[in-house]
Amino acid sequence: IAFDVAPTTVRNEIFPEYKANRGDPPDELIPQFDLMREMADALRFPSYGIQGYEADDIMVTLALRMKGSGYRVLMSTGDKDIAQVVDDKILLFDMKTEEIQGPAEVEEKMGVKPSQILELLALRGDSVDNIPGIPGIGPKTASKLILQYGSIEGIYEHLDEIKGKRRENLEGAEDRLHRNRELVQLRDDLDFEFDLESARYDPAELPIAELRPLLRELDFRRAPDRLASIIADA
Repeated sequence: IAFDVAPTTVRNEIFPEYKANRGDPPDELIPQFDLMREMADALRFPSYGIQGYEADDIMVTLALRMKGSGYRVLMSTGDKDIAQVVDDKILLFDMKTEEIQGPAEVEEKMGVKPSQILELLALRGDSVDNIPGIPGIGPKTASKLILQYGSIEGIYEHLDEIKGKRRENLEGAEDRLHRNRELVQLRDDLDFEFDLESARYDPAELPIAELRPLLRELDFRRAPDRLASIIADA
């Protein structure tokens, strides 16, 4: 499990307004963060958080390490940015639809191949993260341009083919686009230790006696019996 550990990251050094449109979390939510970490520890899930970086950076770093070791990887997240690393070995699990998404599903949803998502988001921007796109270029137009020219560099190499206001807006935005791409690109080279064996999950090893007080405190009334049943079947 990967966690964010601070409200600002290295991306705020590049663009101070990054995610500045987000308000403070609700008061009821704030205590849940520590409880989530406590539950992860109780369930023996290794968890990671690195100052200055986002959970997505941790996930991508781990995914590529695992892929390099010959594993297939399934990442569970609601963040569309992370689809940029999807391929035949790294897949996404959509928590809302419970659908597993590979390259074909990502392309159908985003309009471009996973390898082009970085270029797409840099061009159209991302309102969720407060990354401004290019005026007059919405999602459909951005997808069309990326599919036609392949990349931001490709767009500027063929700028004379683009007409009217769209070309005018692009002419003055090259620096912004390169900055946007730097903001959207997820880090895959974070330096931290990861012990694969510590992540191997065996429900038979769950410390049910230690879990019971925490589950009762959180009012998961049926969870202890369900966990005991899982352990018995393991």
